[in-house]
Amino acid sequence: DGQYHNINGWLNLNRAFYFLPLNGQSTHLKIDQPLLVQARADRWETGGKTSKPQTPQLLKNLRGEVKVSFPRNIWLRSRDMYLELSGEIRAVKTGADFQLFGSVQILKGNYNLYGKRFEIVEGNIVLSGEKELNPQVFLRARYLLMGADKIKNALIITISGTLQNPRIQF
Repeated sequence: DGQYHNINGWLNLNRAFYFLPLNGQSTHLKIDQPLLVQARADRWETGGKTSKPQTPQLLKNLRGEVKVSFPRNIWLRSRDMYLELSGEIRAVKTGADFQLFGSVQILKGNYNLYGKRFEIVEGNIVLSGEKELNPQVFLRARYLLMGADKIKNALIITISGTLQNPRIQF
């Protein structure tokens, strides 16, 4: 109808716990999909075609900017992971879509992959306002294993690049 609703402000989260069921499906790794791509749940499968969900009218006419900061004690959990997050994100809407700017740090946590528990050593996600969500990612995880010589060894996995095109190094 041409009338816009403006929203501006900030939100400071001091404590939160969020469980990620990923649309009610298991979050176990699928062999044919990269781990980070699998986590994207912004599209639904409908009759063999992928489509975006319909935007409610209120959101279509919304304009403004909201800053969300979370210094720590924000926990993200699924069947396979448990992460503590910190960061600051700005959600900006000047047109049809939201743009997200900012960064999120993974302070600590773990991820279970094929029955093995990896400790998240460090991680960072940088959002640069892309039209399609494709942030820069950096994640380093460690798995301690016992060698035949009874000496503990560390397997280090580093994931970098973008959400849609991650690079994995061992």
